[in-house]
Amino acid sequence: MNILDQLRKSVTTDSESEALKLLERGKQLLDSHFYDRSMIEFSKAMQVHRELASKTVADIYRDMQSSGDLSALISVGSSLLSMNPDNVDLANAIGNLCRKNGDWNQAISLYEHCLRLKPKHNYATYNLPATIARLELADSVAVQAIREYEQRTSFYLPDYQDDLPELWELHHDMLDAEEDDFEEDNSFELDDVTEEEFDESVEPDEVHWLSLFDYILNDTKEDISLQQKPLLTLGFCCLDRQIADVARKCFDQLSGENSKDPNLSCFWILSLSLTGKRQDAIDKLVQLLGKYPNHRYANANLGLLYQQTERVMPARRHFFITHKLLQRSQGYFDLEECFQRGEEYFERQNFKRALEIYQPLIPEIESVGLLNRIGHLLLQKNNLDDAYKVFQRALRKERSNKVARQELKAVREAFLEMAETDLKKHDLKAAVYKLEQVIAILPTIKVLKQLFIVYGELEYWKPQRKIKKKIREMEEAELERQQQQLLEKAVQSEVNKDYKLAMISYEKALRVFPKRGIFLRMVSLCEKNGKEVMVPRLTSWFNQLEEDYQRQELEPLSKEEISLADEPSFAPEKVQRKKRKRRKAKPVE
Repeated sequence: MNILDQLRKSVTTDSESEALKLLERGKQLLDSHFYDRSMIEFSKAMQVHRELASKTVADIYRDMQSSGDLSALISVGSSLLSMNPDNVDLANAIGNLCRKNGDWNQAISLYEHCLRLKPKHNYATYNLPATIARLELADSVAVQAIREYEQRTSFYLPDYQDDLPELWELHHDMLDAEEDDFEEDNSFELDDVTEEEFDESVEPDEVHWLSLFDYILNDTKEDISLQQKPLLTLGFCCLDRQIADVARKCFDQLSGENSKDPNLSCFWILSLSLTGKRQDAIDKLVQLLGKYPNHRYANANLGLLYQQTERVMPARRHFFITHKLLQRSQGYFDLEECFQRGEEYFERQNFKRALEIYQPLIPEIESVGLLNRIGHLLLQKNNLDDAYKVFQRALRKERSNKVARQELKAVREAFLEMAETDLKKHDLKAAVYKLEQVIAILPTIKVLKQLFIVYGELEYWKPQRKIKKKIREMEEAELERQQQQLLEKAVQSEVNKDYKLAMISYEKALRVFPKRGIFLRMVSLCEKNGKEVMVPRLTSWFNQLEEDYQRQELEPLSKEEISLADEPSFAPEKVQRKKRKRRKAKPVE
């Protein structure tokens, strides 16, 4: 016995009876997938009897938790929330459902509603920035995902620990050079302590940071290419230890030589933040992310700077973005390391492992050659959807990419073959998707007409109307092209005074597509050559031509003329008769 059957037995008053009818109507609409209309009925029921409607809709919501129908759950949950707008946990739960259903904007609205009522809600404060970052992580999973980022106090930097021994050796060389200078000065005597042996690769007790920076510049001034590695190591070390002036000098020097390197720009901005200009640093990182939105170091460190200024929500948003990007690159901040690993697997012909590395990174890959190679592998594995996306990206990067164009044709042919197979098996829903992919790559009138019929069989009226409009546009474009060729031929014949050929060309042009402008040219040609007697007959013929054309426009498409293959129609005879009758009763506009 369902909820409404149980409720029917306990109804005693007229208001309860009226509310029950509205609730039953709403439930019927809900079961028929008319979600907006069901919400209206539930709302009417609440106006009639608030307590009964609220309790019943809550029971329906709980009963549907295990159904898996997200749209229905969101509809019922939204109705329940309108009855109990102060229920912040319900608003948060519906927001989670909206995210799963792909409605990001509605989810954001629900989380914001939740936070207006309870600004420190345990989960909504994480769910909102996760949604803005386009992540489906929710509640405790979202909290756990960025806990490590929120506990961080130091900048996110490349691992430079292996390069420190070389830096300390340079520091030792600098001290040795200073000792030599002091030994030349007779007024200075070295203590016995300075003559003790120590490991040059270990950090000294006292580091002369600014002197070390000057020493690196002087030591490498004859070969500037040797500057970058020690200066980078020194810069990272100073950023870690918040030695602002030396860090700034290092990245001033490095970014001046490589102004287009986003990594160096990011680290230069971090050195700026150490000088007390934290807000300037935040603004500059935002600008950098405008150019490089997937830059991992910039996102992570911007989140850190926001957190230091106690701006929690934007900090979490950038932490979630960083989390998403690092998942994509398997934990690597620098994509070059990922690409090197992928290339190694390619060289070993371990294509499965190479694809595992490259496939998540496709939105960030700039190399057209690499995109072509990945797309070819996906096509070989019959992963047509991803292959299509890869070749589309390759073409956006380079419109003259012949390899991608040829491979896209192969993808289209594969989709077309699969669609024909599905049609033979009468699996129309599977065929629809593949036909949609075919026309997304290259629409042709033949495939569009086939998709039009399949939509009709499935009663997908709205997309069917769109397809019909597309067919008409393509047919008209083709007719316009043919007509223009005939019109040019007619005009040239007039110039050559071959009036008979001109009349024939005008007639052919009008049979392609009746246009009054062409007809008037034809009449003018008759009058010019003293053939006015032909005008009434031509007028009658043209009017009949227009009527025939309009009648042809109203005729439905027949399955026989648009079949993709020489196979019999894909629907059983009984179903075909039923659908034909339905089309006559309800023609597509």
